[in-house]
Amino acid sequence: MESVFVHVGSNVRKMMKAKGITVSSAARYLEMSPSGVYDIFKRKQIIDEYLLGRIAQLLSVSEAALLSGSGRQAESAGERDSNELQASFDYERIVLDLRKEVEFLRQQIIQKDVLLDRLLRKLVD
Repeated sequence: MESVFVHVGSNVRKMMKAKGITVSSAARYLEMSPSGVYDIFKRKQIIDEYLLGRIAQLLSVSEAALLSGSGRQAESAGERDSNELQASFDYERIVLDLRKEVEFLRQQIIQKDVLLDRLLRKLVD
């Protein structure tokens, strides 16, 4: 079985370019200098889990997608049509947004259930 080398810094650079994220905006988001972002581009690996998580949030992708190239997605980003790549990022962002909405609605239901229980107790008492 042939192992595939994935250069994480290169993946980050390609994904940022595809999403139109500038080095300066990434630096602000990651709370570092622009030269720090350029240093990330040079890294073969990112072992700092916090930094990896922040980069994944910035790009709206999973940490696994950064580390693995998401099934070679990041590795082939330069070869793929940028609209296709943008659509895959949009899909991940939509899924994350929907998960947040589902969690919010669950909390709303829990609050409504508590309120209904209180009202029913008042009626019974």
